[in-house]
This record gives sequence, C-alpha cells and structure tokens, in this order.
Amino acid sequence: MGRRMRTPKKSHNSELQLIQSPQRLLVFTDLDGTLLHPINYEWRGAASTLGELRRKRIPLILCTSKTRAEIKTLRRKMGHVDPYIAENGGILVVPWTFFGKPDTEGARSRELVWRLGWTQAEASQVLSRLARRAKVKVRGFRQMSVAEIARATGLTLAEARKAQMREASEPFQIVSASTAQMRAFWRAARERRIKLAEGGRFWHLTMGTDKGQAMTLLIQLKEIVEGVQLRTIAAGNSSIDLPMLTQASLPILIPRPNGKFDPKVIRALPGAIRASGSGPAAWAEAVRSAVLQCEREQAADLRKLRPIAPANGWQALALREFSTLQIPEGHSKLPINRRRAASQ
Repeated sequence: MGRRMRTPKKSHNSELQLIQSPQRLLVFTDLDGTLLHPINYEWRGAASTLGELRRKRIPLILCTSKTRAEIKTLRRKMGHVDPYIAENGGILVVPWTFFGKPDTEGARSRELVWRLGWTQAEASQVLSRLARRAKVKVRGFRQMSVAEIARATGLTLAEARKAQMREASEPFQIVSASTAQMRAFWRAARERRIKLAEGGRFWHLTMGTDKGQAMTLLIQLKEIVEGVQLRTIAAGNSSIDLPMLTQASLPILIPRPNGKFDPKVIRALPGAIRASGSGPAAWAEAVRSAVLQCEREQAADLRKLRPIAPANGWQALALREFSTLQIPEGHSKLPINRRRAASQ
C-alpha cells in the first residue's frame, strides 16, 4: 500500500516577507510653520516622531523655501540624512545613499545636486519687469540688507545671511499696490507662465519648477530604483505648498498660528487631514496618524503595491548615469525644465 500524500500546509512566507520589507512610503514636509514652530523655528517637539520615522526607515524629505545653506545647518542639528528640496523646488539634493549606494563614509558625504529652475539673478530680473509693467512696488531679497531680512523674519544676522544665499528663486515683499495693480501683476505673471506664491512672510517667484515638480521627479527616480510604487504623505500650511500637497497620497494641512487654515488650500483639498495646531508637536501627531493609516492600508492589501514597469528610454539612461557618475556638488542640473520654460 503506497504512502498517503499529505496536503502541504499553506505557507505564509511570502506574506511575511512583504510585511517585513522596508516601508514603501515617503514623507514630504514644509518647514516654517509646519515642522518648525512659526515664531521660534524650533523642531524638538517633533523629536519622537522623527526618531520613529528613522527606525521605520521612512525617508523624510524636507521641502521648503529655505536655501541649501539654511537647510544644511538644520539637518546637522536634526541628524537628517534624507533628500531635501530647497527654494520651493528650485534645488533638489539627494544623498548618494538614497539610491542604494553603500553607506560608507565616502558615500555618506556625497550628494547629487540639481538646480531645476532658473537662477536667482534671472528670477530677480523678471520680478523687476513684472513690477514695472503692473506699476507695483516690490522689494526682493537681492535688494534687502541682511539686517532687513533678519527684522522681517525674526532670524539672527547669521541665519539671515544664509537665507540670502539664494540660487534659484527670489522672495519679495509687496511694498505698495492697489487691487487693480495686483490683478495686473498676476495677469502678467500668468501670461509668462511664471509662478508666484504667497508664503508665511514673503511672496516667492520661481521659474521652471515648483515643490510638486521636484517632488514628482524624486518619487519617479526612487520608484525606478526600488521597482515598486510608493505612497506619499505631505504636510504644508500655505498655498505655496499646494503643488506638493496635491501630489501626495495623504496630504496634511497645518493651520496658521491663529488656528485658521489657508482658504486656498482648504478649497483645493477639502478631504485632507487637518492637524490640531501649528508647530512641531501638532505636526508630529498628524504625521504619526498618517503613517499608521498607510501601514493599516498596506497590511489590509499587501499586493496593492505591485511592481512597476522597468525603466526604459531616458529613464534607463538617467539611472545608469546616477549609478556610475560622480557629479560635483553645485554643477549638476536637469536642463529639460529650462528648455520647457524657455519655450513657454
């Protein structure tokens, strides 16, 4: 009599592998008034959540109007090692290790740096022409002294000096303008496909890119490297963050210090998560809640995040260059945006 064949038990190894694999999630965040306190720029109220993101290997991408010089100082204090987007999408900086390079001492210090938009000098010239045409009086960072910037922002002189070291954007203040003149100012900008956005203390002019475009580029590159689709969380507090927030799987709205939300953001994203307050503690609570929501959704449907198509064409070429080239800091850029902006 032959041996009776046993029905093999169902293996859960594949599911366990999926559960134990690195989190396919990226968190993007604005800084001033979002992760940072709107008055004193403190971040330590979010320290526990920042530590939790590191333990879970969830990259935190800073996406801000600040300059590289400002962000570098903050990153050292925070122990931040992930990519960041400076000057409202004008600069994208990606540590070499983000693309899977060995975490050696040499690799840890190497960065890929792209200027995605136009230079500050070019943006400043365009701002002057727009203002003259609309008869609006403006004052840009290039015209302001370090002391003036410090008074307007509450920064120290040393911090204000770093804020003035702009590479791809021009913050400015509206000194005087009537309602009709402001309409003409906006109309002239739209006709030239120039992006104007109101931040917490300054207006910002960028050309050729914004927070959302830089965010999308980083996501696409990471998906090519990882071979999976990513989910994203993004936190912001003003209309300047809208291009980033509208790209996110889970957007988080942070209120202004008076407790009210930016009406433009509310109209655009009525279903977004709303934080309980401004500043690092409220940011931490909202981000922790969003991460848990993503984890629950991933656990409920482990196969929702399926492999994406392999890279082809220019994507494959770009990826090959990332893996073989050593690009000096400050010398790399993506000219495709410049050509597109020039043709518009």
